[in-house]
Amino acid sequence: MTQWLNDAQMTPAEWDRADITQSGLAYATDDGKVSSLPWSVDLWMLYWNKELFAAKNVQYPRTVDEMVAAAQRLHDPANNVVGVVARGLRNANVPVWTQILLGYNQETVDGNPPRLTTETPDAVTAAEIYKKLLKDTGPQGVSGYNWNESQALFVQGRAAMWIDGVGFAPPVEDRARSRIVGKVGYGVFPAGPKAHHSGCSATASASRRRARRKRLPTSIASGRPARRWPTACWRAAAACRSAHRPSPTRRPWRS
Repeated sequence: MTQWLNDAQMTPAEWDRADITQSGLAYATDDGKVSSLPWSVDLWMLYWNKELFAAKNVQYPRTVDEMVAAAQRLHDPANNVVGVVARGLRNANVPVWTQILLGYNQETVDGNPPRLTTETPDAVTAAEIYKKLLKDTGPQGVSGYNWNESQALFVQGRAAMWIDGVGFAPPVEDRARSRIVGKVGYGVFPAGPKAHHSGCSATASASRRRARRKRLPTSIASGRPARRWPTACWRAAAACRSAHRPSPTRRPWRS
């Protein structure tokens, strides 16, 4: 898509590359070429209930070990409050485990061709931490929780911490849906013993049609922009402009 973006005749008049953040463009760039237009980049983070933390004089955790200790101190089943909530549902829970695993500077695949690296000592340790958090300081029935059940518990003020992506933040500050408006902190996920990373997922628009001979997007091979290309430009720019509005969900990533 790089050649389209550099050609004013192939982009809408309102198109402005500056509407997309550098991190978004980096996600969509391979070998110096823009392969898609991102309109949502979702970083994993730690939501925390400031009121519950203050009530027990607990500081925001800077490491995974501190997060486990904080969850234990804040877990209060007698008052219908759990220390932490996160996805427990099979398959949906994988990003929670991999977020912890990133703190060991490891991903789930390695090599070429890729092979699974889910049985290394660090991978097993990350899984044990995940299990400990949800089993010892999570809600009953957490094995059936996806992001929506986790979010629902957190906005009711019944979880001290919630592990998930920044994209789920808006309802937390919606008075029609949340009981904890103005009481929530949005923090960079705590560091692991070997690294400090945040998991990331993104949604982008791209052309997947390919010419048979040149193996390029058909519209590039013909020299004409794809029918959906203007829509892709508008969607990316509009979504990013909307995200530029002041929001507590953006502050952690600026610090």
